[in-house]
Amino acid sequence: MEKLLRITRNPHAVRAFVVVVCTVGLVLVVRSLLTDHIDLLVYREAGRTVLGGGALYERELLPGFNFTYTPWAAILFTPLALVPEGVGDAVAVFGNSALLVFAACTSWRALGTDRRSTTTALGLMTASVALVLEPVQTTVHIGQVNLLLLAVVLVDLLRDDRGPAKGIWVGIAAGIKLTPLFFVLYLLVTRRFRAAATALGAFVGTVVAGFVLLPADSATFWLGGTFASPARVFTDPTDPGNQSVRGLLVRWFGDSATTQVAWLVVVLAVAAAGLAVAAWASRRGAELLAVTLCGLCSAAVSPWSWGHHWVWLVPLLVFAAHQVLLQSHRWPLWAALVGLTALTFPKVVRIGMPPPGTPLDPRTPELVIAFLGNLYLVIFASALAVSALYLRSRASKRPEPGTASANPLSPNAADVHGGTDEARPCPVSGDTTSPSPAPGTHPSFRVLSP
Repeated sequence: MEKLLRITRNPHAVRAFVVVVCTVGLVLVVRSLLTDHIDLLVYREAGRTVLGGGALYERELLPGFNFTYTPWAAILFTPLALVPEGVGDAVAVFGNSALLVFAACTSWRALGTDRRSTTTALGLMTASVALVLEPVQTTVHIGQVNLLLLAVVLVDLLRDDRGPAKGIWVGIAAGIKLTPLFFVLYLLVTRRFRAAATALGAFVGTVVAGFVLLPADSATFWLGGTFASPARVFTDPTDPGNQSVRGLLVRWFGDSATTQVAWLVVVLAVAAAGLAVAAWASRRGAELLAVTLCGLCSAAVSPWSWGHHWVWLVPLLVFAAHQVLLQSHRWPLWAALVGLTALTFPKVVRIGMPPPGTPLDPRTPELVIAFLGNLYLVIFASALAVSALYLRSRASKRPEPGTASANPLSPNAADVHGGTDEARPCPVSGDTTSPSPAPGTHPSFRVLSP
């Protein structure tokens, strides 16, 4: 690590490294224009169905593909039906890439890298690295909306708690895809009641808009139980592509009523553990870590989560890399977590999670299949454990003067104000309990700035 930091004091070496990494990222983005954007095709067909007055949920929109989103989402997809396919593909690829950079920059900014040039450089490098990981690469290749949801939720939950609109983007995101509703639970357990109410109000607004504009489809989706059926996503519940707790249990114990009951029990325990550690992180001022753990937990407890749903690995990488660069307490554990996340390289992932319809290689050891076949759950469990150890190691330490928690506007000051959401602003530091370099002054950051 000391050798690495000596290297980063050379501004020319750092800038050359940034250029190389970002060039690789740009090449990966351009290559994505040549892939089959199958999910984008489904979105476009949903938009056409809405404009044509057809039924969204009574047939496959494309051979082998049902529409699994809300009626509100279909309404938002209608512009895709009005532009040429090539234009839509380009907008999706470059739009997703921009959202990825934006999410990475937002994550770094939440950790105190407030110089624009530093934040931009770190965000571009993070995005370039993330493009080689399966969740991000697949999202860009098939034209998914995961990065959009990641970006809007990050912006919403990392903003000042005193803002009256906090929570609105969480609700709108949940109106597109139900998984972000999990963040409402996070807002409740952290006593941000106004933000939770705003999120629920925005979500209900999307449902009402759906009933007004698409009453028949809304009745089918919400009242007919379509929203609660995992089979609408994929027919084979044992497919290794389902990287959720339910997928793991069904693969190990079969799809039975007993497994369903066991899933409900286990998923409640997992959700409780995830929310508890996230709330703990929030109280310690590590809001980015808290929100990230909730994002990962939402994918784990969902009835069905494809690998590309785990884009919350991006802010996790940012937080872990930040701890490693600053050599904070427990930084070797964060470095190990970065290494574990690197295993989501597509060719590695496919060893345990081959594409649907492709059998597992019988020569692969069962232990390897068990590990790689549930890799995202392993990463989540590891992140939860490392986060708990990280927070516990600082639980007995008092804040040093000048740190975020000594600041009356920091989240930990909420305890002084009674802990209500009206009094607590959003934190901007990932480690509020021990002295650390001021934002943008660490050697590895400073050389990126003019």
